[in-house]
Amino acid sequence: MAEQQKTRFRISTGGRIGTAIVAGLVLVILVSCVFAALDFHTSSEPVAALLITLIAVLALGLIGYVWRDMQAKWSWRIDIGEDSVEMTLPAGRSHYHRPPRFQGQVAFTEIAFVECRPELYSQFSAESLVETWWLVPKQGEPLFLAEDRNINPTYEIRTTHAVEAATAIAKAAGVPLRRRRQADGHPGILGIWGARPPHD
Repeated sequence: MAEQQKTRFRISTGGRIGTAIVAGLVLVILVSCVFAALDFHTSSEPVAALLITLIAVLALGLIGYVWRDMQAKWSWRIDIGEDSVEMTLPAGRSHYHRPPRFQGQVAFTEIAFVECRPELYSQFSAESLVETWWLVPKQGEPLFLAEDRNINPTYEIRTTHAVEAATAIAKAAGVPLRRRRQADGHPGILGIWGARPPHD
């Protein structure tokens, strides 16, 4: 029996390697800060030791986020077959949302539509526009597929893993590709601590 042909979507090699490099740099900063804080402490310079310790705490929070993002980028995968889509969607695939990990198949007959929702996260004068992509089944909860971060709204045509995969799923399943109205989320501190997505 011939093996079913599948179209695979993954995050680009450059994108995956980039997150690994960033994770490595943050880890180096964290380790350097720990050693520097110990050195200042033994040198009886408490103010410098406290400052370096605060930087280390900040780096510790960042390494958790960067590590989660790196794992997600390396394991995210969507395979579109003749009558179903097989997906490996890690829990860390979103910056602001907290979708659970999903690994399995969804038949085309079970899909109602595919949906895109722009989300704006603004704080002071800084703004970040994110597009989230969802697979909405005929029964059950919507499934978070992927997101595009820091979108430039002047770019009408983009080719990213999220856009291409979501568009291909809708086309293969013969279902609508819908676009919801923009919603506002809360970026929290540095877009990491206390960040919240828009309420549905």
